[in-house]
Amino acid sequence: MTPGDRHTATNNTVKLEEILPVMKSVEEKAEWWRSRILEQERIIEEEGSGVSDSASGSFENTEEDSEPTSTSSEKAQEDLEMNEAEMIKDLEMCYNYQSSGKDAVILLRQLVEAVPYMETPSICLDGFVKLAGLKDKSSVYSMLAIILIVSEFEGDVPDFFEKLHDLLRPALFEECEDEMIVLCDKSLRSELLSLNTVRSMVKRLCWIAVRVNTVCCARVLSIVSKTLLRHKQAVVLYKDRKNTENTAEFGTYQPYLFELDALKDHPVLGDYAKNIKSGIPIGSVSKEDIIKRVTDIISMR
Repeated sequence: MTPGDRHTATNNTVKLEEILPVMKSVEEKAEWWRSRILEQERIIEEEGSGVSDSASGSFENTEEDSEPTSTSSEKAQEDLEMNEAEMIKDLEMCYNYQSSGKDAVILLRQLVEAVPYMETPSICLDGFVKLAGLKDKSSVYSMLAIILIVSEFEGDVPDFFEKLHDLLRPALFEECEDEMIVLCDKSLRSELLSLNTVRSMVKRLCWIAVRVNTVCCARVLSIVSKTLLRHKQAVVLYKDRKNTENTAEFGTYQPYLFELDALKDHPVLGDYAKNIKSGIPIGSVSKEDIIKRVTDIISMR
């Protein structure tokens, strides 16, 4: 190796060493949060089962050393308070990674799972909202956290459904189907949604349905069915359709669901589309059921 080669190798090593700590920090952070979550689950399980020192056979505590000590609950609470500040920093890390093209979803998933264990997770809301604006896979997990914070704790995101609507894209449904289905299902459960919001979201879901694979389409139609049964006034008949293009943008859309008409003759999905149009529940749809339907049709040919 010539001196020039050694110089080049040294420079390359330095560059690699600059990159590796960054990659490692995300993974280590994810593992750190995972260990914290497991610890919280353990504490909750122990307290729920009523395990105490006496029950476990420990009778070493005497009057001399019976001064008040911090319980596991108090220790857990201290950890939670510390974790909230840590979460704010790590959400910013996730945003910086994702916005620069690096993947920080492994860390973000742990942050989302940690939300229920926080005392005041609403202080982390801005971080999740910021990530939701990226409109990528990290946004899906962020929106799941936002739903939990808004519904279970104090928090408010006025443009939540506009942000959700922006995520309803075929590519995201293909990439993280399960998470998108859960996100849409939880978001549309409320009976207090405005008629315009329901129609806009349902239209977009139907628009998605004709652009994804058969299994995903069936699961999307199940959400459409439940939503329209919950909000019967949102149903628009053919005679009441708008004389406009078949658009599916938020606030600007064709309320009549032409997509269901397009699916009514589908060998697997046709019954679902017809039932929705007739106001008949189609219930929950599993991947296994749809795959079986498809394979049965193929085997008959």
